[in-house]
Amino acid sequence: MHRIVGAAIHSWRLTLGILFFALIGGLLALRGLPLDAEPDIPVPFVNIVTVLPGVSPEDGERLLIRPLEEELKSIDGIKQMDGIAQNNAAIMAIEFEASFDQDQSLLDVQEKVDRARAEFPQEAEEPLVEEFNTSELPIFIINLYGDAPERTLQRTAKTLQQ
Repeated sequence: MHRIVGAAIHSWRLTLGILFFALIGGLLALRGLPLDAEPDIPVPFVNIVTVLPGVSPEDGERLLIRPLEEELKSIDGIKQMDGIAQNNAAIMAIEFEASFDQDQSLLDVQEKVDRARAEFPQEAEEPLVEEFNTSELPIFIINLYGDAPERTLQRTAKTLQQ
């Protein structure tokens, strides 16, 4: 280790030349990189929410989840499919393989949901098919708390928001 440092000090012109070329090369490479403040990153998730007022979780699974699963299982590229039945609604979460075509996958899911819709009870609302979109997520979250009056905290929050 001492030899390397000693050689660098002894050949200080060569060391500074290498440092200079590395710095110039780094700046040129940085200039050529495409930068985006808010990149649109495709995330391989699609959610389906179906509302049926007054349905229990057990009936939601039987009346909403199973028909959706039967139709959706034929779509290529599905990695995982999870159904959650709750009071008044059913939610299907579909994860696709990483190499998925976002637009085509969304169209395939919408088509299969429309087919499964024929088996739903008439009282069921139109299923909502949503792709997971990172641009809808907040970039920065700030939490304010303290012993200050609420009006002061609110004024500070508005200032920070701007």
